Amino acid sequence: MQSCTDRFQINNFNREGVIDCDGPKTSALNGAPLLAPFIYPSSGYAVVDHFNLLSDEWVVTNYTAGTAACEDARNGVVLLDAASTTDDQGVQIQKLTESFAPESGKGLWFACRFKVNDVSEPQLFLGLSTEDTTGVFQSGAFDAANDYIGFFMDVNSAGALEFVVQKASSTAEELSTTLTLADDTWYEVGFYADWSDSSDPRVRVYYRTASGTLWTYLGEIDVTNMPVGLMSESFACLSEGGNAQPELRVDWFVASQDF
Repeated sequence: MQSCTDRFQINNFNREGVIDCDGPKTSALNGAPLLAPFIYPSSGYAVVDHFNLLSDEWVVTNYTAGTAACEDARNGVVLLDAASTTDDQGVQIQKLTESFAPESGKGLWFACRFKVNDVSEPQLFLGLSTEDTTGVFQSGAFDAANDYIGFFMDVNSAGALEFVVQKASSTAEELSTTLTLADDTWYEVGFYADWSDSSDPRVRVYYRTASGTLWTYLGEIDVTNMPVGLMSESFACLSEGGNAQPELRVDWFVASQDF
C-alpha cells in the first residue's frame, strides 16, 4: 500500500489539493502527481498550460488553411480556426518536444477544457500523439504509423466526441461510449492511462460540463496494445466540408505522469 506521505494527489481537481493515496479513481486527475513535482521533482512530471501565450514551444501545422492564436480572454484561451469549409482543411498545434509515454507499472493523466462553435462540422483531436508536422489526421483518418491517446471527432462522429487508443502499426482501439456535444458549450474531458498492473493495461475516460462539479465516468478500454512511444500534447481542428467553418477553443490542459 502506498504511503500517504509519498506524494500529493488531486481528488477532484476543484482547486483543492487532497492526499488520497488509496481512494478509487473517481475523476480524470485523481492520483495524478500534480503538486509533488514542485516539492520533489523526481516524484512525477506535470505540465499545465492556460494558453495566455502560444510560444515557440508549439508547432503550428496548417492543412492548406487554418490559424491558431491566443485570444484576449479571462484566464487565457487558444483558438484553432479551420478557416475553411473545405473537407480536411484546418490547423493543428503540437508541443515541440515529445515528453509523455505510458510505461508499465506507472500512470499517465490528461485533461483539458474546450468548446466547439458548431459540433456538426468539425474533425477534432485533443490529447497526446506522436509529433507529426504532416498532420495528426491524414485525409480525415489517423496515421497508422503514429501513437495516439485522446479524444476525437471525424466525418462519422455526428456531433459526438469519441475516444481512441492507438499504438503505432497496430489496430486503433476505440471506446464504445461517446459524449454528445452541444454547440458553443464548454466541456472538460480527461483520461487516466492505468498501467499499474503490467498484465492488464487500461485507459479510463471521464468528462464534466462545469468546473468544480464531479467528473462523470464515460467508460474504459482494456487495451490490447498500449502505445509506448513518446508523444506530445496535440490539438487539431479541421473542416468536414460542411457549411460551417469549425472553431475549436481550448481554455487549458493538464498532462501528468509518474516519474
